[in-house]
Amino acid sequence: MIAPELNAFGFNAMAVDQRIGGSFNAITNETAKRFGEEGLSEAYLNALPDMEAAINYARKNYAKGKLILWGSSYSASLVLKIAGDNPNLSDGVLAFSPGEYFGNLGKGLTYISESARKIRVPVFITSSHDEKNVWFSIYESIPGDKATFFLPPSDGAHGSSALFEYYDASKDYWKAVKNFLKQFLPS
Repeated sequence: MIAPELNAFGFNAMAVDQRIGGSFNAITNETAKRFGEEGLSEAYLNALPDMEAAINYARKNYAKGKLILWGSSYSASLVLKIAGDNPNLSDGVLAFSPGEYFGNLGKGLTYISESARKIRVPVFITSSHDEKNVWFSIYESIPGDKATFFLPPSDGAHGSSALFEYYDASKDYWKAVKNFLKQFLPS
């Protein structure tokens, strides 16, 4: 649903099947299935090395131009962390419903904000209206004028699924996303 729209807008997309989550749209998350079968941990933070490896692989093997990180929910937080901790790895970030989700995992309540303070690339953050208080401190920690955010005129939805056409505000989200992405299109 999202990749074809990005392709039509002029971007390539690579989706990473992380170890968290089950089935979605009748597609089984094979990585999560394997982790469950092998009794391995599925904690959100365990996805961080998977994400970093996928991003490095994409940078080395696929990215011919700008490489933009995209995350949803906990992975939105992790792409912000990756962008801050690895300033030369990406050229931009889209974060759908990020938050300081890792305090209960022993990382403290500013784990993502601490990394976000080091971000040097453009950042777009969005969520439902009710979630703004979950990520706004992260947004405020991003230096200078690097970050922008969007909240839809209606209640909105959690994560990247806000772009799915069955949500009333999906067109509003897409308009804001495309407006942000225009800066990465070749002249």
